Amino acid sequence: MSIRQFWAKLNLNIGNTLLYYIISNMKVSNLYKTASILLLIISSFLLLIYKLDYEYFFTDEIVYVQTGRNLLVGDYTQSREVPMLGKYIVGLTATFAHRNIFLLRLPFVFMAVASVFIVFLILKERYGHYWGILGGFLYIFSPFTYSTSRMAMLEPLNNLLWLCFHFFYLRFFMYKKIRYMLFAGVFIGLGMATKIPSIVLYPFSLLIFLMYLKAKKLKFGLDHLKELLTMYGASVLVYGLSYLGLFLKEGVDGLIKVPQNVYDKYLIKRDLVGKAHIVDGKI
Repeated sequence: MSIRQFWAKLNLNIGNTLLYYIISNMKVSNLYKTASILLLIISSFLLLIYKLDYEYFFTDEIVYVQTGRNLLVGDYTQSREVPMLGKYIVGLTATFAHRNIFLLRLPFVFMAVASVFIVFLILKERYGHYWGILGGFLYIFSPFTYSTSRMAMLEPLNNLLWLCFHFFYLRFFMYKKIRYMLFAGVFIGLGMATKIPSIVLYPFSLLIFLMYLKAKKLKFGLDHLKELLTMYGASVLVYGLSYLGLFLKEGVDGLIKVPQNVYDKYLIKRDLVGKAHIVDGKI
């Protein structure tokens, strides 16, 4: 073997070794990333299902089970001030759970775990993978998130819908594709169909939109109006569809009673609303 052939073979071996090392490290890195995501999801799930069937009840949980079941049979007379979507879901889970507390609460655990993953995606997009993992753990270890996600409450669903709105709204600003505004609007509407406080997403989203235009030194034009109308139009449509059952049952009169109940419950009688915790049969 000549010196030239030996040198060529040596360089080839060195090149192959370096290439193998780089590829191996890339695989390990991706493996770590996949493992960290699995760790986040599995640990969140296990944390939430631990003693999930513990006999601890909150006033709202009991009310939503009752009203949810009533909605499924066309009875819209109870708690009109609370939007329909979350109560429908609680009613469905209560129907299939057959008095099994664990099964009743399990869907809301899945919603919380999905929220953890959305938090990860939002932070990963902006700050990187491991900041997303940290944010996911901080979210699930929040006392409010942890406690409400272990009951048949509206908060797990509402949190998930808000996070989905933020995810698609941020992606619109990153990629400027109007379909993201459409998706963001759908999730605003679903949020409104779950809890009234979701109304804050309207002024919040408009303010952020205007701040974005100012930061980019852009003038508000017809294209921007089209983007906003796409989002807000989708939200109003989705929110309106959540009351379709009530409209078919009671007509316009039934819809008129909704804002009346909201006004009476949250403004007139707010001080009369009481909450109770029931633990082992004791209030």
